[in-house]
Amino acid sequence: MVVAFAVPAPREAVPQGLREAFTAMRDRRLAVGLWLTMLAGLAFGVIDVLAPLRMSSLGVTALVIAGTFLASAGVEAALSPVAGRAADRLGAIVPIRCSLTGAVAISLLAPTLAPAAVLIPVLIVGMPSFGTLFTPAMTLVSEGAQHQRLDQGLAFGLGNLAWAAGQAIAAAGSGALAQATSDLVPYSLLAAACLATLVLVRIGRRPAVPAPE
Repeated sequence: MVVAFAVPAPREAVPQGLREAFTAMRDRRLAVGLWLTMLAGLAFGVIDVLAPLRMSSLGVTALVIAGTFLASAGVEAALSPVAGRAADRLGAIVPIRCSLTGAVAISLLAPTLAPAAVLIPVLIVGMPSFGTLFTPAMTLVSEGAQHQRLDQGLAFGLGNLAWAAGQAIAAAGSGALAQATSDLVPYSLLAAACLATLVLVRIGRRPAVPAPE
């Protein structure tokens, strides 16, 4: 925060605020990008809470749980540039569809697979499906903001808000819902959200991701 405040202000202030930011959300690319960002936040809110508890119930130690998430983060870091290049060359819809397909699969497998020796590799390979949504989602946010002449800082501020809201809501809600029912219920809701998004994005492919201007 100290470093951020030390950054000099731009020479020309952008006369835009939240009104312009929310008005710009009528752009389909911006709206889809923000939803995908929130969806990724929802997914991590669910899996960050429930996956460690699931592994613990299968007898996995805290060190192995931490190693699982670390290895998954490494896979995600390697895949993000690939998703970015695919979005640049083929359009954002291609990595989005791949990520959502993997997200549906891991959402249904995470609460059901056993023993731990089977679950852990699947989590390592599958959890990056959620994280790789961020790269094409940010591409759409940037394109939509540019088309609406919205300052990029405001657009990515909306992206941060969408991600944080999704993760906060899902982290609290999934834990409470799983305690009242079972882990399968919040995971199934997450899978349904990813599947519905996959279907809608396929239908709206051309309006959502037009050719670069």
